[in-house]
Amino acid sequence: MGFNHWRKAWEIFGGCPEPGEDLRTTMIREAKEELGIDCDPEWLGLAHFEIQPDYFSDKIREEYGAIYGLSLGKEYLSQIEELRIDREEIEEIKLLREITSGEIRELDRKLTEFY
Repeated sequence: MGFNHWRKAWEIFGGCPEPGEDLRTTMIREAKEELGIDCDPEWLGLAHFEIQPDYFSDKIREEYGAIYGLSLGKEYLSQIEELRIDREEIEEIKLLREITSGEIRELDRKLTEFY
C-alpha cells in the first residue's frame, strides 16, 4: 500500500492510461513509477464504479476500471523504497498487514479483500 500525500490515506497503486496506452501497459507503467519495479501483472477483472465528485470532476459519474493484481513479499520493500520514481504523491510504502494506523480508503480495503 502507498500513503497518498494529497488524500492522506493508504491506497492500492494504480492510475489512468496515457494517450494510446492500453490498460495492461498502464498497470506496468504505474508499477514502475510508484513501485520502481518491472512486473507481469495478473488480470483479475473489470470493476464498475459510481464515482462521487472529486478532484477529477465535480459531478457524480460512472467509470469502469481494469483490475490487475500483483503480490509482493516483504523482501521487495527495500528495493521499492530505493527505486520508486513517484515520491511526491506517494509518501510511504507498507505491506497491508503492517498498517496499524491511518485511513485505508473503503474501495481499496474491498479490493484487498477480493485479491
